[in-house]
Amino acid sequence: MKIIFTLKILYRNKTLTAKQKYILIYLKLLFEIYCYILRVTQIYHYHYIYQNKRMFDFRLTQSSEMKMIKVFTYSERMKNYNSYENMVKARAHVFHERLNWEVEVINGREEDEYDRLYNPLYIISERSDGSHAASIRLLPTTGPTMLRNIFYRFFPDCPDIYGANIWEVTRYCATLNKGDSMEHTGELFIKLADLCLDAGIDIVTGVFFKPMFRILTRSGWDPVPVSISEHAGKSIILGTFEISEARKQEVAYKYQIAC
Repeated sequence: MKIIFTLKILYRNKTLTAKQKYILIYLKLLFEIYCYILRVTQIYHYHYIYQNKRMFDFRLTQSSEMKMIKVFTYSERMKNYNSYENMVKARAHVFHERLNWEVEVINGREEDEYDRLYNPLYIISERSDGSHAASIRLLPTTGPTMLRNIFYRFFPDCPDIYGANIWEVTRYCATLNKGDSMEHTGELFIKLADLCLDAGIDIVTGVFFKPMFRILTRSGWDPVPVSISEHAGKSIILGTFEISEARKQEVAYKYQIAC
């Protein structure tokens, strides 16, 4: 508005020639067109954000109804029988049948001594029909861990990562069907962050193949490689990642999940 006012003042100057007045009129017209375009753009931008927020809120409402997160320990598995059985069967399918890992499978179930002996914590993301979508297993590093007892042999000079503020994550298993949303994994990771924050855990460690390491990176965890080696012709990475409220919000942002 100050520019328009200035142009009007200049236009009233009696010393201006007719040509100079025409130039001022032209500049005033150009500026008014610019202001109009700017207003239209701002209005469009506002409505775009508003509509996308509505779409996001609707999608969030729908996805919240579709997914369910289960958290329980091995000792509580009978109270969560279907969830546990679906998980160990999914692990057998993914680890033994699809990835050809050397794991113990009995009656179509993958269950090892770290399940049976050390009472781990499980986080399971399920579909609305109760079927398994994704899961992980957590163990405190102050007790027996897979890194300390098994994985250490894969890494030269492998450090013993332990502490009251550190958990080990293993057995990440995803059985996503075609058309499934990656929000199953996002919700799983956010629940992991919530549990860690509540328990005073600020570091999680694990051994990952490269594809899983990329999933963690894309998810906003920003894992830190501690050691890299080869196993069965594939790169494996011993890494840690930080747990914090800021990191949780980053993961939520990556998956567009409100938390």
